[in-house]
Formats: sequence, C-alpha cells, structure tokens
Amino acid sequence: MTTDRRMLTPRLVVGLFVLALGSLFLLDNLGLADARHAVHYLWPIGFMAMGVSVVLRRWGSPGWPWGLAWIVAGVWLLGDNLGLVSLRFWDLFWPLMLLALGASFVWRALVGPRASGGCQARTSDDVVSLFAMMAGNERKSSSQAFRGGDISAFMGGCVLDLRQARIVDGEAVIDTFAFWGGIEIKVPEDWEVVSKVVPIMAGYEDKTKPRVGIASHRLVIRGLAIMGGVEVSN
Repeated sequence: MTTDRRMLTPRLVVGLFVLALGSLFLLDNLGLADARHAVHYLWPIGFMAMGVSVVLRRWGSPGWPWGLAWIVAGVWLLGDNLGLVSLRFWDLFWPLMLLALGASFVWRALVGPRASGGCQARTSDDVVSLFAMMAGNERKSSSQAFRGGDISAFMGGCVLDLRQARIVDGEAVIDTFAFWGGIEIKVPEDWEVVSKVVPIMAGYEDKTKPRVGIASHRLVIRGLAIMGGVEVSN
C-alpha cells in the first residue's frame, strides 16, 4: 500500500492527463473522436484524480484536506457538465476565493506574525512580516535570534534574505501565502528547510544546497500557494 501511495504522485497524474489530452487531440485530427466533447468531461476527472493523489500522499498531515477539496471540485464540475446540479461551480468559485483571501488577510492582521515557541521577539528583525499587493517587497534580516514570521504576496512578489541570520532555540516557522504572486526566501547553507506549503495550481521549489552533517538550525515553511510560487534558495 505504501508503494502505491508513492507512485500516485501529482506529477504522475498531470503526466497521465497530458497524455490523455494529446491522445484525444490526435484522434480528433484523425476524425476518430470529438476532442472538444471529451475534454468537457476530462477536466473534472483530472481534478478528482489530483485530489485522490494528494489525499493518499498527505493523509495524516495538515495538507490532506486540500485533496478532498480537489475531489469535491471535480465531482461538482462533472455534475455541472452532466446537468445534474443547478448551481454552477464557477458561479461560486471566485467569490469564495475572494472571501478566503480577505479572511486570511484579516486574520493575519489581527493575530500578527507568529514566533516559534510562542516567545516575544526582542527586535523587529527577530519576527518579520512582509506583504506585497501588485508590487514588490524585499527585506533582509541579520537577526541572531530569528524566530519566524509571515509573508503574503497578492499579485506581487516578496523576497526575504536570511543568509546573515541565526535561529534561536533551533527552529523557526514562517507562514506564507501566495496568490497570483511569488515568494522567495534565501537561507544560510547550514539550515535545514522543511516544507509544509500546500500548492494549488502553483509550485514550491527548494533550491538549497545539500548539507553536510546534521543541521543546527531548522526552518519550517508552511502556508498556501494559489496560482503562484514559493522558492527557497541559498
């Protein structure tokens, strides 16, 4: 069962979807199938397959409910295409996305940036908070007691340079949120980076160099990326 879960990756699902799409268009060009009619139902099936892969791989971790959301979206889209539901999926999708985006910003503004261990930061560099909306925001922290923070990019970009910083108590947590935007975090070579970012039609990339030995500092990056990206590098 473990082997099956490892094989059913989102990359495999996307690859199979592209193969199916290419086969349909080839058959359509040969006059053997109606690609436009088939693609109408292929998209929802792809959503459901993606959701199943996320649930199987992330079961028991914080990211698995997003797989369930993909499955629900696929079932809803398929029901819409078959005429089985009266409320169209896209009529609610964007309003709900805007509500979730606004609620996230309000929540972050009320609670403020989090510090690992629940400790109060001693300087402004110990806990960072970056926000960019249709613009760019770049910051460098050289704190010797870095504890974490939060980064939000909405149709913009944020860059946080931590290469001169050090983590207190061995671990720090950064909450990220990228919506049609990009977030880049630069860390020292001796830091261990742990990703808990959930990408939705987005990407997360770890470009840090391989470490030698046991890392003395651990940076946990968690959050959500929607049609955007989060990148970590040295």
